[in-house]
Amino acid sequence: MSPSDFEHKIVVRPFRDADVVGAHALSTRIGWSQTIEDWHWLAGQGQGYAATLADQLVGVTLYWIFGASVASIGAVMVDDAYRGRGIAGQLLERCLADLDGRSLMLYATEAGKPLYVKRGFVPFETIEQHQGVVRPLKSPRLPAGDVLRTIDADAREIIRNMAELASGIDRSKVIESLLDRSDGVLLVREGRPSGFALYRRYGLGFAVGPVVAEDETGARSLIQHCLVALSGQFARIDIPSSPEMSGWLDESGLRHSGSALGMLHGALPPSLGPLRRIAIATQATG
Repeated sequence: MSPSDFEHKIVVRPFRDADVVGAHALSTRIGWSQTIEDWHWLAGQGQGYAATLADQLVGVTLYWIFGASVASIGAVMVDDAYRGRGIAGQLLERCLADLDGRSLMLYATEAGKPLYVKRGFVPFETIEQHQGVVRPLKSPRLPAGDVLRTIDADAREIIRNMAELASGIDRSKVIESLLDRSDGVLLVREGRPSGFALYRRYGLGFAVGPVVAEDETGARSLIQHCLVALSGQFARIDIPSSPEMSGWLDESGLRHSGSALGMLHGALPPSLGPLRRIAIATQATG
């Protein structure tokens, strides 16, 4: 089949609920660890496009809209047998057309970077992935004035607000959905909410994130609380690059396993106040 004949036979169409099974099978073939439940969640929070050849799913790209001006692009994948034929570019172009006028973020592999640079994306951060079987840990020793509290109904709005303050981005829909499927903890400092951490089943075991805190002391208290609960389990966490935090995670059994390049098209709003992102929920949604 000539390249032009192949291109004409590729159909790019909106992603459907029924595509989740094929997307999961494709992601498994290319070595990703997401379960079909993870795919249902990712697709349910966003939208996007599928590429098919003779009704076979050969590529996917999804996106998630945050508030009035920001979106994230992710789950970009093409069957190994059909790479290098422009499928990823077609899928991305359809998403970019839908999202025209918004600031866009994504996390890219080194191999995928040229696809995005060509379309005006620039690097803005590096995400470090840590994963492994959690070692037995003691409960965190909290500084005077710090208290860890379980997340109850009253805390949900507080967590949604803290997530937005830490990034400047309204991820309330995603955060609300994560709260429905996660366990977690709220950090209260001198009577004031000052951070949170969530963890849930994801991929090969559990994912810790998002995590929001004002400083590394609070961040470690929150993450250690989650890791104590996950002792002996396989877990993963994705953090903005921090040698100190990476070293501590390595010691906890979550070894560094790879990096992703955060890329931006447009400008992200600034964080509002002392809270900052410590760990992201997924590399797809940020």
